[in-house]
Amino acid sequence: MAALVAVAGYVPLPLTGSDYLELLPVRWQAITERGIRLHHRTYDHDLLGPHRGQSSEVAARGGKWEVHTNPHDVRQIWVRLPEHGLTEVRGSTGTTPTSRSTTAPGST
Repeated sequence: MAALVAVAGYVPLPLTGSDYLELLPVRWQAITERGIRLHHRTYDHDLLGPHRGQSSEVAARGGKWEVHTNPHDVRQIWVRLPEHGLTEVRGSTGTTPTSRSTTAPGST
């Protein structure tokens, strides 16, 4: 491995699931009473409850929350929550959102 670093300057490593999530496009959104509204879809989960109407700790973004989106799959988004890391939140186009949450492997 040292020889590869000496020749190439780096060692190529495969991306993990959490690496992939971190590389998705980021938007900064508010968490409202109904969840997160993005492109005419509502994303909601019980884990968002304590953060509804609250500002995030990122003052530079006006208190909005970091949201990672996959432009090729709008079924879910990932919100960075302080106690859970990047958390998957399912979306719905109707008035009753459906959701489930998972934390990306290796995220903090």
